[in-house]
Amino acid sequence: MANKALYLDRAALAAEISGNTLSGAYVFFGEEDYLKRYDLSEAYRAVMTAPGMEIFNYSKISFSAASQSRDEAFSALASSTASLPMMQEKRLTEIHDLPIDGISASDLGLLCDNLAVADESNVVILCLRKNEWEFTYKTESSSEFKKLSEVARLVRYDPLTPQKLKTWAGRRFAAEKIRATDEALGLLCELCACDMFTLSEEIAKLIFYAHGEDKKDLTADDVRAVACPAAVSEAPPFAMLEAAQKWSLTDMVQVMATARDLREEPIAVLAKLGRIFSDMLRVKAGLEKGLSVSQIAAAMKIKEYSAGKYAQAVRPVPMKKLEDMIRLAVETDVGLKSAPSDPWVLLDILITRVYVPRSLL
Repeated sequence: MANKALYLDRAALAAEISGNTLSGAYVFFGEEDYLKRYDLSEAYRAVMTAPGMEIFNYSKISFSAASQSRDEAFSALASSTASLPMMQEKRLTEIHDLPIDGISASDLGLLCDNLAVADESNVVILCLRKNEWEFTYKTESSSEFKKLSEVARLVRYDPLTPQKLKTWAGRRFAAEKIRATDEALGLLCELCACDMFTLSEEIAKLIFYAHGEDKKDLTADDVRAVACPAAVSEAPPFAMLEAAQKWSLTDMVQVMATARDLREEPIAVLAKLGRIFSDMLRVKAGLEKGLSVSQIAAAMKIKEYSAGKYAQAVRPVPMKKLEDMIRLAVETDVGLKSAPSDPWVLLDILITRVYVPRSLL
């Protein structure tokens, strides 16, 4: 049994995030990757208080060989942890793609040196996927665990029980004023193999379906008709659609991080994002021609609810902005198929150019 005293409880972490008291270094590890991503995004929202200053106050360091060499990554990490926040109280450094399983003693030493300098104004989070540090009965006595515990607070993410997942799913539906039966919630969790990434996507799909069909109650039959068993989830189109329609860089960063964690093909992710951009442009064109939402829905062969969501998102946005989004997506597609760069870096550049707040002006 794990020694709970060795870890920072998620409730305590949430209190630090909501109270803006994040300080020092944290290590997120364990089997539940969805909750890690959620807490990481919440930490980002808490720290990034100066709109438009993310370039100065946020660093995402990847140790993936496709991004940069190990020496370059450690150099970037040292530079980030030595930097001061600008126009806000704190800055945030995220570390990814640095497995602890099999890490060399020298790399572990360099990592710990960088985590040790984190303080109240420079927050550092090492986010490990479930396959990057496997927890066994020997983990707590390992040198890696002991050294990391000396310089950072460890947050362990265990899978939620089926009952907790049902409660979580029920709250998600209730927030949208949709009632889901206990049988429907149980079936949904079973179909998704209690995987929170997959479950979140299927919940979004069912919410979309319920609003489109004007349904207030979801039954097990609805789950059978709409949700799909998914040992491997596809790129998250509904989360992506929601982020795109909200014009939220933070949410889109989360979507891309989820797609990367699920090992999605960048080309496929871009194709779905490009489809959303294209539909936005078509709806905008229909609005400028004086068409009603109903007429646009009929012309595009989509539900009126979907057309209405698109219309709400694009009404205040200039046509040129939407045309530029298509151009940027095409340029990114060319880069993905020809440039030697890390494809996820190219996607990050695309969403930053599209979704930074000032780009809408």
